[in-house]
Amino acid sequence: MNAALVQQPINDAFYLASIKLNAVSSVADFSAVSSYFHRTAAIKMDWSLSETEPATWAVDLRQTVFSQEARLISINPHAALTWIVGGFYSDARKREADSGNPSLGPAYGENATAIRQAQLEWFGQIGLRMAKGLTARVGLRVGRTSYASETEAAPIVRNGGAETAMTPRFDLSYRTDVGNLFYLTAAKGYRSGGVYAAVTFCGEGPVPFPADTLWSYEIGAKGDLLGGRLHMEPSMFHMKWNNKQPGPIIGGCNIGSLGATAVSDGFDLAMQALVVEHFKLGLAIAYTDAHYTQPLKLGDAVILHEGDAHSGQRRCAGHPGESNR
Repeated sequence: MNAALVQQPINDAFYLASIKLNAVSSVADFSAVSSYFHRTAAIKMDWSLSETEPATWAVDLRQTVFSQEARLISINPHAALTWIVGGFYSDARKREADSGNPSLGPAYGENATAIRQAQLEWFGQIGLRMAKGLTARVGLRVGRTSYASETEAAPIVRNGGAETAMTPRFDLSYRTDVGNLFYLTAAKGYRSGGVYAAVTFCGEGPVPFPADTLWSYEIGAKGDLLGGRLHMEPSMFHMKWNNKQPGPIIGGCNIGSLGATAVSDGFDLAMQALVVEHFKLGLAIAYTDAHYTQPLKLGDAVILHEGDAHSGQRRCAGHPGESNR
C-alpha cells in the first residue's frame, strides 16, 4: 500500500573499469591498479502539498571517481626483514541537482552543487623476524584530503576544507613448527571528511563535515588439531569509534554535527572438521555488541541514549602482513 500521489521512480546506473599491472624483479614485486567509476542516478519523490496539488521533488546525480594505487613488496616473505611501500591517489567529482516539480506551473527551488574531492596517500610497512616463528610488523599511512563545493544558482555559495591523517598499524604474530598461527593486531582507521550538497528547500548551502576515526584491536589464532582433521580460526576484537560526522538527516535537511563515540566488542569462530574422507563439516559463529558510549543529542532532545545499539561499525584490523587502509 502506497499513499504517494505521484509515481516515485528511481533510476541508478554505474560502471566500473579497472586494470592491473604487475612486474617481478629479484628484489621486489611491483603492482599498479587503476580504476574508473561512473554513476548516474535520477530519483523522484512525492512532494505533494495536497491531493489537488501533486508534485515531485527530483534529485539528479552525476558522479565520477578515478583512483590509482601502486606498491612495492619485498620478494621474499620468509626473509628476516620484509617491507611494503606505496602510494594512492583518487579524484572524485560529483554534481547533485534538485528541484521541485508541480504538476502545473514551473519548477521551483532549482539548484545544483558541484563537489570535488582529491586524496593523496603514502603508506609503508616493515616486518622484523625477531625469533623463530615470531614476527613484529609496523605500518603507517599518511594521507592528505581536500574537498571543495560550489552551487550553481544565485547566490553562489562555496565551501570546503582539507585534512591530514596518520593511521598506524601494529601486529605481532607467532607461527609454530606445524604451521599454527597466533596473532595480535592494533590499527587505526579513518574516514575522510567531505561536503554534503546543498538542499535548496531547506534554505542552506553545502555543508562540510569532518573526518571520523576508530581504533581496532584483535587477538586470534588459525590452526589445526587432531592431526589436521579439525581446523579452527577463533578471534576476539574491540573497537572504539570517534565520530564527528553529521548524523541523521531529518526531513531531507542536513542538521549539522550529531557525532558521538561508540564501542564494539565481539568474537568470531570458524571451524572445519574432516568427518570422514572426502566429507567436511563447517561451522561459523559470530557475536558483536556495538553501542554508543555517550548520548546523541539534537539541541536539548536526546536522539540516542548511552548504551543504545549501533550498527555502523566495521572491523579494520585485517590480518598480519596486510597494510592498513
